[in-house]
Amino acid sequence: MSAPRFFVNADIVPGEEQALPEEVSHHIRHVLRLKENAPVVLFTGQGGEYTAVISSISKKAVAVRVGAFSPVKRQASLEIHLGLCVLKRDGMDRVIARTTELGVSSITPVISERCTVSHSIIRKRESHWQQIAIAACEQCGLNIVPRINAVVALPEWLAGCETATRIVALQTSDGISAVSHDTGPVTVLTGPEGGFSPGEISGFVPSGFQPVAFGERILRAETAPIVALAVLHHRWGDY
Repeated sequence: MSAPRFFVNADIVPGEEQALPEEVSHHIRHVLRLKENAPVVLFTGQGGEYTAVISSISKKAVAVRVGAFSPVKRQASLEIHLGLCVLKRDGMDRVIARTTELGVSSITPVISERCTVSHSIIRKRESHWQQIAIAACEQCGLNIVPRINAVVALPEWLAGCETATRIVALQTSDGISAVSHDTGPVTVLTGPEGGFSPGEISGFVPSGFQPVAFGERILRAETAPIVALAVLHHRWGDY
């Protein structure tokens, strides 16, 4: 059984004893109920990971003895930036977790015309979404945490996109075979529960986005990003 992994937002020094952050200590004590001398893995989100062993457990903190650093890389070979139209709470959390596991490089929450979530609520959830990505990295072995960018309105996001290959998921479109891609990052946009408005759809091609259908079925808004990433990694990445 592999050692549990924990994200630590601090410098880690091999060979030293180090107290873990409060939320990590709480998880070790009260959720996993680990004991002293249990092995763990630590990572900072910037690449690589550290072996460690729990050296002490108290009511206030958990401390570890840090072992060696390993520069192991598990990130996907294809850099994918996801423009994710904001979904309702549970659906948004699931998409962020699953696309992180699939190797997304960054996610930008996008506000579209048919967004059903209050804008005031959206702004308060940015840090929560980053924590969802961190937890997914702990589970799946990634050592570089994808960026969860600031929420942005769809027209602004379209105008600021700079990647050469830009795709928007639309069911009534050609398949991925119609898209040419040599090298470099890919940007993909997926819609909200209510779909894109006609006005939004008419602006995709002028903004350099090629509409692509991922199969003949109509996918749920929270399914489309996961399918899109899997297809793109299979076609141009390391799947």
